[in-house]
Amino acid sequence: MNTEQSQPDNDEIDLADLIRSLWNGKWVVISTTIVAVMAAVIYLTITPKTYTGALEISPLSSVDAEVYLPLNESELIGINNKQLETLFIEDILTYEALEASIKESSYLEKLATESELEFSLRISSAARKFTVSKQSNKKDKEQQTKWTIALTTQRPELAIKVVTDAMSIANDNVNRQVQNMMDKHLAAYSRGITRELEDIDTATSIVLNNEKLKTQFRLAFLDEQASLARAIGIDKNTLTAQTFTTQSALVTSVNKEEPFYLRGYIAIEKEMEILSSRQSPQLFIPELISNERRKQQLLKDSSVTYAKKLIALTPIGTEAFEAVSYDLASIDFQSKTKTSLILALSIVLGGMLGIFVLLIRNAVVRKE
Repeated sequence: MNTEQSQPDNDEIDLADLIRSLWNGKWVVISTTIVAVMAAVIYLTITPKTYTGALEISPLSSVDAEVYLPLNESELIGINNKQLETLFIEDILTYEALEASIKESSYLEKLATESELEFSLRISSAARKFTVSKQSNKKDKEQQTKWTIALTTQRPELAIKVVTDAMSIANDNVNRQVQNMMDKHLAAYSRGITRELEDIDTATSIVLNNEKLKTQFRLAFLDEQASLARAIGIDKNTLTAQTFTTQSALVTSVNKEEPFYLRGYIAIEKEMEILSSRQSPQLFIPELISNERRKQQLLKDSSVTYAKKLIALTPIGTEAFEAVSYDLASIDFQSKTKTSLILALSIVLGGMLGIFVLLIRNAVVRKE
């Protein structure tokens, strides 16, 4: 009877015996824990650490952008900080600046067995690990979004150099682009003035030719009428006129259907003399007077010269040009490798392994 009752008690784990066996085997637990920690340390030592960081890109401040105010007020050309930021982001998003920077640096080394195409593809892949994106700034109360370049790298110092050179390359590209835009705009404005001047000269020439023909026709007609008047002896005007009185004025009416030679050859030949002696017929054509006025305005237009002077007052085309604002010193690299977590897990797992070894050993001993 006693033997049957004691059987279950032998199969149950006595808590006191468990604590005693763990204490007696504490060096086993300590040893497995030390081994696990050493393995974790070796892993952390031989495994390259990966770091992450980000560079914020902002438009030029209103103070820095004040240098462009006179140019913008000229109404002919202009540029503002938002436009400069857009041009810069468009350039950096092509990743060409980053690729050029990586190629010129020692960030990647060309392998002996690698072809130029394979190396270029590897450079392109590495460049796209510098992620350019628009993100909201959590520290900003207004929750404004800003462009950032996120860096994930095992060599933060070289990564910063790559970003520095890429930002410089993109800035130079925007500088040239803005300068070309200004030059093209001013050239187009100058061409517009030249075309309008040519149009005015063409229109003036056509009107003068037409007026010359009209004058020739008029002189031929007058010469014929003067000859008729001389032939029949009409020297003075003999056109009949009717005079009648209205309530407000005395009105004289000439019958236009009567022959022109009745005016007399003296008046007709005098008109011929005046028409033939005109040195500046354009003075008698209102259309040409307005054309000449517009031509003088265009010839005196100094908008392009003034705009070029305003451009010279800006950093455009100089080494001082800056398209955006950024601070490389603000990049705070954080290690993605969780050293503390790995060490803590190694201690826990090492201890658990030691306890497991003790439990197995005790179970084997009891069965024996």
